[in-house]
Amino acid sequence: MTAPVRIICIGNRFHQRDCAGPMIFDCLVQHELGEDIELIDGGVSGLDLLQFVDGATCLVFVDTITQVDDPDGVVVLRRQEIAPPPDGLLDHASGLSYLLHIMPEVCDGPIPKTFVVGIESPPTSTTVERAATVCLELAHGNTGKWSALNVASERVST
Repeated sequence: MTAPVRIICIGNRFHQRDCAGPMIFDCLVQHELGEDIELIDGGVSGLDLLQFVDGATCLVFVDTITQVDDPDGVVVLRRQEIAPPPDGLLDHASGLSYLLHIMPEVCDGPIPKTFVVGIESPPTSTTVERAATVCLELAHGNTGKWSALNVASERVST
């Protein structure tokens, strides 16, 4: 088995404004992912998600974000395109952004190729299906069209 690709869906399924990640998780559970793809329900774990970084070749985080500049409500961002949290802010509101920015400092090995599939909330069933498809494409290595397409021109806060 090669190093895994991990799809990590984060959010709170009981809070409508933060339920996109868990909804995508529920959708992806119904798909055949492949032996080297791990699907993780990250819930509201925050920095505990760092345990899934080391040893992966690719990470696909799925989360509700604001400022989605896509008519379908789904955007793909690379780790470097996520705005850092404001200085001194270390709480749930800075969770994914903070995690992505400390990865180079806390990872033992190379930093995996990292994407964030952001979904505007509340997601529709069409948005959920589209986001799930995007996650699968990224996990299977089809990253070329996502390096420029549907990537917001400004840095986005998660």
